[in-house]
Amino acid sequence: MNTDPVNPNPSASARRVFVSAGEASGDAHAARLLRALPPEIRGTTDFYGIGGDALRALENDRPAALLTVDYPGFNLRLAAAAHRLGIPVCHYISPQVWAWNRGRIPKIARILDLLMVIFPFETEVFGGMVEVHDLPRPVKP
Repeated sequence: MNTDPVNPNPSASARRVFVSAGEASGDAHAARLLRALPPEIRGTTDFYGIGGDALRALENDRPAALLTVDYPGFNLRLAAAAHRLGIPVCHYISPQVWAWNRGRIPKIARILDLLMVIFPFETEVFGGMVEVHDLPRPVKP
C-alpha cells in the first residue's frame, strides 16, 4: 500500500524521479513543490528519494530524473554524479553563487539541465548557460 502523501497514486508505468532534499528545510520545500505540481504530472510520476518524513526513503534503482532541492554542498556533488550517468538533473533553489562565488556558475550550469530559482534576478545571473525557471519565493507555512 502506498502511503506517500505527495504521490498517492503512482502507476506501474510512471516515470521515476529521485528527489534529494538533504536536510529539514529543503525537505519542507520539496514537499511543497511536489504538492504544487499539476495532477497530470503527479499522477504519472513516482517521486522518491532522500529527505525527511515528506519523501520516501532512498531506493537502489536508476531514476528517470534527479530533482535536488537547496543544500548545494551535498546536492551539487550528487547532481554531478547523476549527470555523468546521463540522468537529467533539475535543481530547486539556486546556490547563492551571485553573492559568494560567480566563478562556479559555469560548472553548475554544466551539470544541471534545469534550474528553478526563487529570486527573479537569478535568471540573469546564469546568463543563458542553463535553462532557468523563476518560481515564486516559498513562504513558510
